[in-house]
Amino acid sequence: MKKGILLMCFNSRTYGKFAFNMAHSIRHYSELPIHLICDSESVSGIDMSCFSSYEIIDFEKNDQGKIDNCIAKIKLFERSPFDKTLYLDVDGVMLRSPDDLFKKLEDFEFWTQPMGTGKKGDDGINYMWAKNELLYNHFQIPEGNLFTTCQTSIIYFTKGAKDFFRCLKANYSNKLEPKDYKEMWGKSKQHPDELYYSVTMAQLGITLLELRPVFFPERVASVTEILNDFYVLSMYGGTNVKPYALKLYDRIMSSILNPIGINHWFKVDQLYKNKFINIK
Repeated sequence: MKKGILLMCFNSRTYGKFAFNMAHSIRHYSELPIHLICDSESVSGIDMSCFSSYEIIDFEKNDQGKIDNCIAKIKLFERSPFDKTLYLDVDGVMLRSPDDLFKKLEDFEFWTQPMGTGKKGDDGINYMWAKNELLYNHFQIPEGNLFTTCQTSIIYFTKGAKDFFRCLKANYSNKLEPKDYKEMWGKSKQHPDELYYSVTMAQLGITLLELRPVFFPERVASVTEILNDFYVLSMYGGTNVKPYALKLYDRIMSSILNPIGINHWFKVDQLYKNKFINIK
């Protein structure tokens, strides 16, 4: 298939419900195909008609026997059925047509949302997971290359990004020891996929288009700003999302589902309590 939206959920029916909501919000604005990668547990009892297609797979496990969140993100390339893919984390809601995003990104082979940029020795870069110099040395990043941190709630890639994802997998095979991180991901202490995406971009000298389509409500913003300036409202993080954003999510989902005869059963307040980042 030429282009489409890729979603993923696993390990908990909470994420199947998130995926249901996200798919309906996408379909409200666009006819782009939506493909879901999932395990059987996450979609048990979920109405799958909102997805154009889906594939139930066995996700790779980490040393603790849990699904490895990092590997799941790293393997998006090989699991997408599309030539041009816009991947979205399911814990959010679409605010406008994703077709416009494809137009803005169509000249790139790979893109994800940038969060900060710096040079070797700069430990003040937002969204860094480990010491700057350690990363440059461990992953043999050329000294003059910039280091761009990112938020992988949104990722765009084409079939031309094969070398990027090959290097990404190699970097995870050479991953840091837990003691080397400033912090690990969530209460489960998993490896952060965003770090390995950033490392790979730095190695390959990739700079990102300065585009921020996802709103992360760690700050208070007006509803007008969110609806006018962003494409996705994210429910990311542990305690980062402000209460007003949780209410806005439910208002938006009700306005999308109710007119087509679907009750908004999957309220975000309940879903948010069961996010992976909050579970050991």
